[in-house]
Amino acid sequence: QAQRVQPSSRIFGRLGGARDFDWFVFELTEASPLTIWTTGETDTRCEITRDSDRATAQDDDSGENSNCLMAFESLDPGTYRLRISHFSWFGRGDYTLLISPNAP
Repeated sequence: QAQRVQPSSRIFGRLGGARDFDWFVFELTEASPLTIWTTGETDTRCEITRDSDRATAQDDDSGENSNCLMAFESLDPGTYRLRISHFSWFGRGDYTLLISPNAP
């Protein structure tokens, strides 16, 4: 079950290992710039999809300390699903997810 979030959010999460994924869903009503990133000591991966299960974009280490970072000049309106996972299939740890119309 994906947690519904706003396109301007700060969420504290924990990955429990053994292929644990955290899922989030948000909706954009108009084309918008958006930056999605994580902070913390956990080596995160981000993947975003729109209206389907095919990856629209993904990132592993573009942020600080092996965190993910995705910056979009403009995302089309629609419903987006965001998956946060650890780089290692069995990795675990805490992270903070930030979603913002501004760059980090």
